[in-house]
Amino acid sequence: MKLEVNAVCYDCKQAFLLEMEEADYHSDLRNTLLRYATCPACERRRMREYEEQEHRKQEARRRAECAAKYAEWSQASRLDIYALGYDPADSRANPELFRWVANHKHECLWIAGKTGLCKSRILQYYARQALYYQSVQYWCTMDLLNHLAENAKNIDKLLWQIYRTDLLILDDLGKENVSPAKMKYLFNILDRRYSGLDQYRRGFTGRILGWQVWISTNDNGSGLMNAMGADGAPVIRRLQEMCEVWERW
Repeated sequence: MKLEVNAVCYDCKQAFLLEMEEADYHSDLRNTLLRYATCPACERRRMREYEEQEHRKQEARRRAECAAKYAEWSQASRLDIYALGYDPADSRANPELFRWVANHKHECLWIAGKTGLCKSRILQYYARQALYYQSVQYWCTMDLLNHLAENAKNIDKLLWQIYRTDLLILDDLGKENVSPAKMKYLFNILDRRYSGLDQYRRGFTGRILGWQVWISTNDNGSGLMNAMGADGAPVIRRLQEMCEVWERW
């Protein structure tokens, strides 16, 4: 049975009614419970402060872990192989796309447009920033598919490395001549990341394999369909379901 007992909040010094078990009220604990009792408002404040403190601790641990992994992630990212610079202050820069990626960089992206729009440069700019908190792989799509086809004996290991990467960037989609076998690789990669994205959107709290993907292409949807053929249709549909879209022609 619970009793309502007059008490003064230890934090704010305001009077309130404290619910106390009858057994506690008649025990040696009563004075201690009354002395350190907190009102509901202060209890909620304490809980918020505790949760915020735990969140800060988790973030600090995550940042420390990411800092320790930065060198490993940087080497595995392949960004130094392509190494394109981007200066936002340059007169040839694309401030519209630069701001758009900044606002959507934690999502899946589809960036399409003619050459000269700094698509690859801007993606590399933000990819280098992302290395401070997640793993990244940057590939020209043609290079990736050729690499997989040429190393078919190790395909499971290679695909697993791609699946577990947090952010996968596929540049210049549509330039490659894609065989049915290569198209299957591409679809499997994107399908696996789509599954991870679906788990993320549904709030799954367990370990999720990499789901984020950024795509750049010089072709629109119909142009890609023509370039990639009937085998490319599932790939295009999957990307349309996953990505925020920026297009300029």
